[in-house]
Amino acid sequence: MKLPVIVKISVALCLALIASLGVMSIIKVQDLQTQYSFRDFFPREHSLLDLDQEITSKYQLEESSSFLVALTLPSRNQTWLIPSRVEALRKATDALAQVPGVAKVTSLTNLEMALQNKKEIEIGPIFESLPPKQWKPWVREQTLLKSQLISEDLRSAMILVEPSVSGTHELQELSIELSAVLSRTLPKKLDTIVEIGGTPAVKAQMSAQLGSELQKFLVVSLILFCALMFFFYKRGSPLVLTLVGLTLTNLTCLGGLAAANISFSVLLSTLPIIVSTTFISLILHTLHPWGESLGKHRPATWLDRQILTFRMLKEMFLANLLGSITTAIGFLTLSWTIIPAIQKYAWTVGATVLWTWALGQLILYVALPWINPEARRWNQARATWILPLMKLSIPIVSLVIAISIVSGATITKLNFSSRLFDDLPSKDPVRAATENIDAKFGGTLPLNFTIAGPNENVWKDPEHLKKLEELSIRFRELPAVGSVMSVVDFIPASSRTQAGAISEQYFLYSMAAKNPLANFVSSDGREIRMALRMRDMPSNKLANSRSQMMRLAQRAFPGYQLQESGPAIISHSLNQALAKELVYGFWHSLAIIGVLLALVFRSVRWALVACLPNFIPPAILMGALAVSQTPVKPGIALVFSIALGLAFNNTVYLLSRLRHIQKTTGMKKLPLRRALLLEGNPCLSESFVLFVGFLAFLLSQFELNQTFGVFMLVSIFAGFVGDLVFLPALLREFPHWLHDQRGLELPAKVRHPFTSKMMWILAFSAAMLTPHSLQAAGDSAKEAQALLQKARKNLESKSDQATVILKIIEKSGDTKVREMELKSLQTAKGGKALVRIQSPADVKGTALLAELEGTEQKQWIYLPSSKQVRRISGAAGQGGILGSELNTQDLNPVAIKSAQARLLDRAKGSARLQIDTKASGAAGYTHLILTLSEPEGLPLKAEYFKGKTLAKTVDFLNYMQSNGVSRAQLIKVFNPINKRGTDVELKNIKVNSGLKEKDFTVDALKDDF
Repeated sequence: MKLPVIVKISVALCLALIASLGVMSIIKVQDLQTQYSFRDFFPREHSLLDLDQEITSKYQLEESSSFLVALTLPSRNQTWLIPSRVEALRKATDALAQVPGVAKVTSLTNLEMALQNKKEIEIGPIFESLPPKQWKPWVREQTLLKSQLISEDLRSAMILVEPSVSGTHELQELSIELSAVLSRTLPKKLDTIVEIGGTPAVKAQMSAQLGSELQKFLVVSLILFCALMFFFYKRGSPLVLTLVGLTLTNLTCLGGLAAANISFSVLLSTLPIIVSTTFISLILHTLHPWGESLGKHRPATWLDRQILTFRMLKEMFLANLLGSITTAIGFLTLSWTIIPAIQKYAWTVGATVLWTWALGQLILYVALPWINPEARRWNQARATWILPLMKLSIPIVSLVIAISIVSGATITKLNFSSRLFDDLPSKDPVRAATENIDAKFGGTLPLNFTIAGPNENVWKDPEHLKKLEELSIRFRELPAVGSVMSVVDFIPASSRTQAGAISEQYFLYSMAAKNPLANFVSSDGREIRMALRMRDMPSNKLANSRSQMMRLAQRAFPGYQLQESGPAIISHSLNQALAKELVYGFWHSLAIIGVLLALVFRSVRWALVACLPNFIPPAILMGALAVSQTPVKPGIALVFSIALGLAFNNTVYLLSRLRHIQKTTGMKKLPLRRALLLEGNPCLSESFVLFVGFLAFLLSQFELNQTFGVFMLVSIFAGFVGDLVFLPALLREFPHWLHDQRGLELPAKVRHPFTSKMMWILAFSAAMLTPHSLQAAGDSAKEAQALLQKARKNLESKSDQATVILKIIEKSGDTKVREMELKSLQTAKGGKALVRIQSPADVKGTALLAELEGTEQKQWIYLPSSKQVRRISGAAGQGGILGSELNTQDLNPVAIKSAQARLLDRAKGSARLQIDTKASGAAGYTHLILTLSEPEGLPLKAEYFKGKTLAKTVDFLNYMQSNGVSRAQLIKVFNPINKRGTDVELKNIKVNSGLKEKDFTVDALKDDF
């Protein structure tokens, strides 16, 4: 095939490929997602994370953070604690709880607490039982509420909204919906100031801001670089090439991110500028020799121009590739860190730099024949401006080395102390809300301080609780501590003087739907957790307060095991460690680039000379950061490796020009002056382009990006000084460093030097960067009802009596055992049950009586410490029995009133039924799948679901009969959501043994069985 035909086909194929990539990228880029998360900067594995997970599991803590919704009244004299405003707060709380994507909502109006008097214990929402005139004095006494759910001046109320979603897009939509719901729900006359902050809000807002940041950088980069090309060249063709090339490279890179399902993060906001500077650098270094080639060869036809383009790109292939590879290596070496976000950033940007080079080659191959780069006079001229500097070589070398040493020595003075919630713009409403909440509501950064005693149940000792209370008071006095909660805050002062009274308080809380003490006391009673909220302060100030906390705790509890965990520690500690690693680890990039250049130049001396000027940017950066005392976050520390990769660009082009002149002319003397005159202006132009490109970061709305931009400008200037001032001066004084005849010799059989070098580059790069289907309706409903009726017949009784042993199994594997005597009686109006605790010993004799009439439940409790019976009202009794996963429905699942039941399938000896439950009677479960034995008709297994989520399983084992009624002697309950289980062993079972209603009275509570 003739050469003209080959050229035409190759151009057509390149055009088709570029067009296809552009179209596909336009389609895919619409799917690009933005994302922001503090946890992205955490390593996958770390001892701090392991400890935090252990404490989260041990104390049954929520793993997700909540939206912090602050509602502030407009006047300083107003308070939320009047009936009309409490009612408004209640309606707002209920409305937020109904929003899709919300798991839980907590405010003053639905927080369940205990009120006690001589006759009654009421557990439930306080404002429903406490008279309004007592609201203010009662709230002011509660450390659980002050600075937690209401401000000290009672003017601001907090609503905690725990999301059930975690995706950035879902959190954005949820944040908008929360604001809309509050706007509709809160009375207009209140004129309430609504602020939404907290980690999910910051995450959602950062993600939204990143989208606008991406658009801004794309537009700004196009405008800036097109203006630069107009500044460099007279004609419009280079400008068109710039516009088309920048659009295609950025579009395909962003489309590639979307195709690879990589979200656009705060780190990747640098991507448009990096892609643009890479492409502009490529065409600037190409248009200069292209203009020279046109003047020298004067091609007459398009075909002649295309062939000349191929030859010139082939000649420049190695230099262009090396420039891109050294930049990419600066990023790729960041992939060695253990932080997922940094790794993703490193691989993504490194790949896009190389992709920009590859696509740029295709674009230049197609477009260059149509480009007439008539440079402006100053841009055409030789770089004579550099010659006077050469005369001052000794002072320049001495001065630059001295400044670099002094700047590098400041590395010990770098400030690694920073805040967490200052990434958003200073005037952003979410940042302002979070900072206000941090000030008014006792901090925003959770910290868990745990104390392990020498034996079990040590925290039921009055002396220990007294010391714990005193320690909490001292903690609250520290400047970085916003609030402190511990088990002391849940136990009334009147009950803290006797061990028995303390144990009874523990028992009362275990009856709640969700035992709050489980978040503060370990299952064996040996360890306690103090829940602190720290203020968002620089990490060094937080560290000082933490050190004081540790000293105070050691004095209060000498010899006890003390531990800290939580975001207040993890975020700061890991961010500091990562920032130091990135700052001190820049030499990895330097070493890899040095080895690569040694292979390419086939000379260790040339590689060492190339590395020398590139020590200057990191040294100057250290000095600038130290002098300005700028807090060094991981996002700022990245500048070291990035700057190093970019700084090598001019080094590579300058040394490649030197080497090319030596080879083509056979000069034995180092042609430094000629190389500088030819390559000085292109290198100056590239430095100018980089400087203008990163100048765009000063327009960012993010302080992090602005700071990053400032120090990138410092590094670019330092790189310019190193490459075009220090390196020429150094080589003028020591030219023999590059006089290496062996390095200039070519293998006899190699026609094109770039071929063998490419093999080395590729080899080096490869080495271094390497459900069951449902049965149809019809008769299935009738069969299901018949099976249920048979099961009920086998299980129903008039009365029951048994010894019950509960074995509660925590997620950690820890166990605790409860033993009780149980009586139950079915009556015409409903049912009655009486339970008396036998163990553990500290609550032995505590007895509970429950009466159920229709949907109304009445409860009484006998407390041995006071020998009094008190009625329990409100929300008690809705949780698991004695803090277990066992509920009353688990003892007889066929007693659940069902809206619909159908037979799913039959297997040998069993049948499976699906029962769609009424939520009010089944603890919120939507349905259960019940397995019955056949032909006996006894429950074998019950699986409870909330929607599609399996929420609990109950297995029934070891059936026996008493008076013709079947009873399982072992029931095993497991909650797959919180990984807790309960084994229930029933002994001495007696069915229909003649119990009467007189056995289930308030007076009977005081009697022994």
